[in-house]
Amino acid sequence: FGIFTFLGFAINTSFIGSRLISGAYNYYVNRNITFKAKSGVFSSLCKYWLLVVLLGSISYFGTIRLVRFGMNVFLAKVTMDLVLFLISFEIQKSFVFDGADAHEKD
Repeated sequence: FGIFTFLGFAINTSFIGSRLISGAYNYYVNRNITFKAKSGVFSSLCKYWLLVVLLGSISYFGTIRLVRFGMNVFLAKVTMDLVLFLISFEIQKSFVFDGADAHEKD
């Protein structure tokens, strides 16, 4: 987000670009390392991108709202994403990757 914004892209373009790049990387890491998911790739991928769109929308509109209240755009983005991170982790664990245990021992 910061790189896109620094390069002069609008906030909405920065959100979309950063979500696409980080989403692909995060899906791979979360599926294979964090949750060691056993569920099907197609199923978890669809659920994951649904979550990305939902949380991305909440983050975008929340950030815009905080900026309109006078908060710096970077501080507003970090604030929203910190709150959504905790929510996202629980949703991924229980819904996206079908109840996988984070850091489960084999």
